Amino acid sequence: MRSRALAAAVCLVLICAGRVWAQAPDTVLLEELTWTEVRDLIGAKTTTIIVPVGGTEQNGPHMTLGKHNARVKILANMKKTGEYEALVKMHLLGRLGEPDDVAYAAVYLASDEAKWITGLPLSVDGGIAAIR
Repeated sequence: MRSRALAAAVCLVLICAGRVWAQAPDTVLLEELTWTEVRDLIGAKTTTIIVPVGGTEQNGPHMTLGKHNARVKILANMKKTGEYEALVKMHLLGRLGEPDDVAYAAVYLASDEAKWITGLPLSVDGGIAAIR
């Protein structure tokens, strides 16, 4: 008799637990989401997601391959907490760089107009290195 009551109680708990909805993920980083969470976020009309593309260059056995993605994660968390705006205000141009800013520099370096540039490091940082 006691085992039947226990079995009924366990079944009731499992039935009720099955109806609990998972909380929406608190991240905008694609690598931290499951495909079902991405599907649900798309269904909820979420318009922002960050896909880290920091690269995976080898610098030696002491460095992780995804080390550049750490910057992406830090900036994404800063954006979420509001610290991002403070970082933007510190910048000379009042904004952080966009992928196009780097792409245009690469296009220039690959063009005939850059034929006199040889072996010079080109800082594409909007002048932030000049104020350090």
